[in-house]
Amino acid sequence: MAVYEVTSPDGEVYEINAPDNASETEVLSYAQSQFSQQPPAQAKPERQTGSNWMPTPENLAQNRADNEARAGQQRETRKDRSIYSEVGRQFIGLPARYAAETVTGVADLLATPFRAGMNALLPEDYQVRPVSQILAESDFLPKPETKTERIVGDVSKAALATALPLKGAQMIKPSGLVGQGMQKTLTAQPATQLVSGGAAGAGGGFAREEGAGEGGQIAGGLAAGIGTALLANPLTSLTRTATAAETKAITPKVPVDVKINNALKNKGLTLNDLSESVKNSIRADVDEALKTGDNLSGDSLSRLVEYRLTGATPTKGTLTLNPSDVTRQRNIAKRGAASTDPKAQQLSQIENENNQILLNKMDELGASQYADDFTAGKIIYDDISSTIQNAENNINTLYSNAKNINGRAAELDNVTFSNKLNTELDKELKGAFLPQEIRTIVNDVATGKIPLNVQVSEQLKTILASSQRGAADGNVKQALSIVRKALDETPLKAGQQLGEESINAFNAARKANYEYNKLIESNPVLKSIVNGVEPDKIFEKQVINGTAKSLENLLKISSAETVQALKNNVLGYIKSKATGGAANEVARLSGDTLRKTLQKIGDAKLKLLFTPDELLQIKSISNVAKYEAFQPVGSAVNNSNTASAVLGAMEKFASMPILGKIPLARQIISEPVENVVVGNAAKNILNPTNSLLSPTVKDKRMLNLLPYTGLLSNQYSNQ
Repeated sequence: MAVYEVTSPDGEVYEINAPDNASETEVLSYAQSQFSQQPPAQAKPERQTGSNWMPTPENLAQNRADNEARAGQQRETRKDRSIYSEVGRQFIGLPARYAAETVTGVADLLATPFRAGMNALLPEDYQVRPVSQILAESDFLPKPETKTERIVGDVSKAALATALPLKGAQMIKPSGLVGQGMQKTLTAQPATQLVSGGAAGAGGGFAREEGAGEGGQIAGGLAAGIGTALLANPLTSLTRTATAAETKAITPKVPVDVKINNALKNKGLTLNDLSESVKNSIRADVDEALKTGDNLSGDSLSRLVEYRLTGATPTKGTLTLNPSDVTRQRNIAKRGAASTDPKAQQLSQIENENNQILLNKMDELGASQYADDFTAGKIIYDDISSTIQNAENNINTLYSNAKNINGRAAELDNVTFSNKLNTELDKELKGAFLPQEIRTIVNDVATGKIPLNVQVSEQLKTILASSQRGAADGNVKQALSIVRKALDETPLKAGQQLGEESINAFNAARKANYEYNKLIESNPVLKSIVNGVEPDKIFEKQVINGTAKSLENLLKISSAETVQALKNNVLGYIKSKATGGAANEVARLSGDTLRKTLQKIGDAKLKLLFTPDELLQIKSISNVAKYEAFQPVGSAVNNSNTASAVLGAMEKFASMPILGKIPLARQIISEPVENVVVGNAAKNILNPTNSLLSPTVKDKRMLNLLPYTGLLSNQYSNQ
């Protein structure tokens, strides 16, 4: 028997089994006899097409039957393939088809407007077809044959269709803010996009294999893609939480003190700089804050330390200095100040209390002992005048003792003096620079015209000292020094013990006088007092505006009482400038003026007057006063005392105009509601632990719909 193809009148081609070598007439006769034996063919139900979102059971059954029939034919075809051919098909041919169809599909999608325009101009026989459609119909690359292969192809093409635009968006470099925002949105959560895109392909492919039309396939793809994306976010968050918990569990716990010191190190502070009470307070605050996070803010923590050092009450706005926090805090304080509820008033009261605390802290450090400039100068004047008088009395006593010793007439060896002097002058080439009056005296001593005894030697030394102070030429000064040195080294003639004692006494008196004059010259305060300065000019001119070196020299010769008076008056001066001299009851400490006054005095002088702990407190007072008055650029504090910021839905309700028309509504509803809102807001603001952690950025990006580009580029159809 042989197989013959027979074409029926309606154009259908049939395969007929007939005897070998049968003629055409015999084959047709044989075919007619076979057809007559078959029952009449029933009409094949018309296949429903179109984008049916809810296909009928009959349509689904027909689609499934078609798919099964096609699968059966393809199974027969695969039986004839070798194992090598099948491996090449699965791992090379099919992936190549998926990639080619996806790339051309994305390109066709982008080119749709151009293709439509060209087709509108071209004749019907020359219409431009999508490249992906031509490729899909081509047999150049193997086609998927089984249900699994087709769904794998759908997943691959959808994932690749998602990856291509994603990579393109990552590669572009937009310059404008709008473009940058779009790029950020398009490239967000790439892993989720790829997974969602693949899931969309799987959902659409599964729907097709179950007999759904194009509409059903798109619906299935969207459901799978969006559902996967929605599920991915909580799963990712859960994974991160679990990972963080595991990391936290296996990571050694860092001691609180170490965390505090690490946060404060850029501020030049450590816990060792603080008193025990302040340390314990900071530890308690940080312990509480670390219950909700681990990222300590060094800026906020250093400000909290300054508040604890001064005893003032910190708030969220003054610790973070965030414009939003400051705006909200100031407006809430202003609302609370007009309230009759103590809880609502507390924020505005704290601002006033902090001002008084800072003023009192300065008084505790010594500012309350501040006297006027005359009194402050008089304290210094009297103490230093006493020191001057004592030094002068000591010098006079030493000279009197030297003069009373019997030995002023003892003779020195004038020959030795003359020889030594001439030798040194010649050696240094300074003989020509010796003043004529000194040269005359020296020559008279050398020739014996003036007897060289202890008294003459002391007189000559006094003359030399006066000449040196008046000399402008360095050579002259050096020549006079050589004469003085020769006198000091000239010995007494033998057997004159009393002369040695007299010389030593004069040397002691002269040394005391030299040191006294040196002290006067090095200390402007001493020099001004010796020159007759008025006491009221001393404090501001010599202490506030003087140099650190001058103050250091002054403190060295001042009594403990004078040093304390200086500290008190410096603090009082600083406070007076920062408050405009107002009494504490009505004074407002200006942080800006306080800072400028401290800068005017200078750190060098402040360090001479105050201990490190005292200076830390003074600077903390200055900083806290600055934080209390700080209004950052970008804040919207209601300085005009007009409308305040809305504090929430409850406050909106409390301020509704209709309440004004209801008797006692304001007293019964509006005011209590507003007091509760303001009071609760103030309670949160007064909790410092809310401000010790650096803010973290939470990912609140909307679900990205970019993964579903695959559905647009890969048009599902019943194949």
